[in-house]
Amino acid sequence: MTAPVFIMTPRTLELASGAQTARIGDMLTLTGTEARHAVTVRRLQVGERVDLVDGAGLRLVCEVVRAGANGARDCLTARVRERVEEAESTVRMVLVQALAKSGRDEQAVETATELGVDAVVPWQAERCVSVWRGAKVAKGRARWQATAREATKQARRARVPEVGELLTTRSLTRWVRETTQTGGVVLVLHEEAAAPIGGVRLPDPDDCERPMVAVIVGPEGGIGAEETAALQEAGATTVRLGPHVMRTASAGPAALGACAPHDTTTRTGGCFCAVYGCLRCSVQCHCPLLAAHRVLAVHAVPARPAGIHRDLHDICRDCILRFFTAGGGVCIQLQRVLYESPPDGRGCEGWGTR
Repeated sequence: MTAPVFIMTPRTLELASGAQTARIGDMLTLTGTEARHAVTVRRLQVGERVDLVDGAGLRLVCEVVRAGANGARDCLTARVRERVEEAESTVRMVLVQALAKSGRDEQAVETATELGVDAVVPWQAERCVSVWRGAKVAKGRARWQATAREATKQARRARVPEVGELLTTRSLTRWVRETTQTGGVVLVLHEEAAAPIGGVRLPDPDDCERPMVAVIVGPEGGIGAEETAALQEAGATTVRLGPHVMRTASAGPAALGACAPHDTTTRTGGCFCAVYGCLRCSVQCHCPLLAAHRVLAVHAVPARPAGIHRDLHDICRDCILRFFTAGGGVCIQLQRVLYESPPDGRGCEGWGTR
């Protein structure tokens, strides 16, 4: 089981500069709500591993030395065993999420964070039922940031996605134009779009430094025709995920998974599968070798990977996306559907390439 992650800040770590100067063997003391959660909820014991992250890529792999000593439930002391500076992803992934009712927008933020999104931008679209005005703007943004923070810990990430300022359609149009003019790609999910998301040419990290891929998701009522036209005129591309319409809470994370860079590896629900996106025919295939190794890797590749069975290559893209976003034991059901017997250990080549 992976080690729990707690976020350290100048307010929750003694000394304030300890994170930046900490070296192997140093002792750090976590305080406040993070320490209280570690001691009273997770009930960490002496000798257990715990990861302390700063939310900007620094991970301190530590060993618990004292947990709640002398009745202090908001105090955790740990010794640094390893210092890791985690590099940023080669492509900056951004979710532009329209406000939604019943907490579905926060659900989108949570799942996108677990999938590795780098930033989330709230959008006040014309058809949004939920409206942020006045004090609600700061409160809503803070709520989204708190959701991203907790999802970061759940996903064992070292980087907390930044929640940007609330955008109107006019300001979003300007943002799209600036993004596309600097080499980024902006995709608008639309149920009436003709182009599949797998057919879009994504920016190459070798051509420009850390290009951006942004996904725009509308509210429950969809994106209006005038809004769609304005975003397209600014440089965005309308795409569809598949033949079915997904909720605003799940569409964004599914699209991010389909567009994730090659170096993205994500754990979800303790059950893993491998999905490869084919840009040529806009379907996805399931690799039995990686599935057997319980590794989840979402890649965008130009064609069917060598060794992947052609029967698997013909699986419907939308079905795979729905199974993927559901997570958990669904992956086991997928394995039962895709092949009758477990892999023989010879790798993908053992399955043939008809």
